[in-house]
This record gives sequence, C-alpha cells and structure tokens, in this order.
Amino acid sequence: MINDAITNRGKEISVVAESVPALRRGALKDFIGILQGLNRYKESQFNRTTLKYTFTNGSYIEFFSTDQPDKLRGSRRTDLFINECSNVSFSAFSELSIRTSE
Repeated sequence: MINDAITNRGKEISVVAESVPALRRGALKDFIGILQGLNRYKESQFNRTTLKYTFTNGSYIEFFSTDQPDKLRGSRRTDLFINECSNVSFSAFSELSIRTSE
C-alpha cells in the first residue's frame, strides 16, 4: 500500500483497527518503520493528531479505529486495510466497505 500511495496520485488509503492503542502498537508502528527503512519517512508529512501521512504527490494513508462510529460513516477512500480484522465487527466492516472504491 505504501508503494501504491507513492507511485499513484490521489490514493486515499485507510488503515483501521479496533482501537487506537492497537493501531499504535501494530500497523502504525510497522508503517513508520517501513518508511524509515526505505529512507522515505518525513516527520513533516505525518500529522500525529489525525494519524495521517500525506505523500508529496497528494496521496495519503490515514489510521483510525472502529470504536468511534462517526469515523465509520465519514469520508470515502480508495483503499481499505483492516488490521486484525477478526477483532472488528461485521457491521463496522460493512460501513467501511461501502465507502471504499477499490
């Protein structure tokens, strides 16, 4: 997904998990580690408040939890990754998937 965001303009990628602590311990930590390993991480491109990393081409990867129902009914995205999906309810998945185009 990182490569997809870097090479394609306009990618709107959401990475979700059942809670923000689960995201911070897992997917977000891995994401930052991968970018740092590739020598592509720029702190100025990461909004730590919204947990959104915006690439120079305008594509972004955002991280949020499914424990906030208003986030599920929010914005649309091109791609969705559910971290540890067995911990996410089917209704949360349904809300997210109908707002995902790819």
